[in-house]
Amino acid sequence: LTTIAVTGALTVTQAFLTFYAPILGACVDITPYRRKFFLIFSVLTGISTMLGGIMWTDYVWAIGLTFSMLVAVFHESIGTSVYAYLPEITASESERVKSGGLAQSMSIASQILAAAIIFIFSVIIRPSSGKLTDFHTAIFSNVFSGAWIVLLSVPLTWFFPYRGAVSDREKGSSLIGQTLKGLCTTFN
Repeated sequence: LTTIAVTGALTVTQAFLTFYAPILGACVDITPYRRKFFLIFSVLTGISTMLGGIMWTDYVWAIGLTFSMLVAVFHESIGTSVYAYLPEITASESERVKSGGLAQSMSIASQILAAAIIFIFSVIIRPSSGKLTDFHTAIFSNVFSGAWIVLLSVPLTWFFPYRGAVSDREKGSSLIGQTLKGLCTTFN
């Protein structure tokens, strides 16, 4: 049952992201809130990571799985906020690709450093204590990873300059209406 639930949850999450990501991208483009999107979704990713790890037990694994699904959505939302700045960095496509690659490299380096700290805990510290189990290691890993995301993301927010909307919202139109209209224009 657990394997089926996890597979189903991943499928539902990816299907949701297929429709959600373009809408979020359009919202980011027609509002001046890129930095706020980045900060909010970074904090939500960190909190969901921590809560997912804490909740992932035999009794509340469904809640843990729900938090894992939220992490995927929130993490994707962080990328949408960050990559929205790429066109402003340079007009050159090759320079944008380099900048995007550098951002991805920094993200991977941060993940490797976090994994190294978790490895040290699980291989060196945990066995020497004699009292901690794999379950404790899993909880530590998730709480540490969630805190790591929040502690790195909050200061990074201030490196993103304020930026107005790419396009103006039509007078009298709702944010969702304008977003959907922009998506229709893009895909036609």
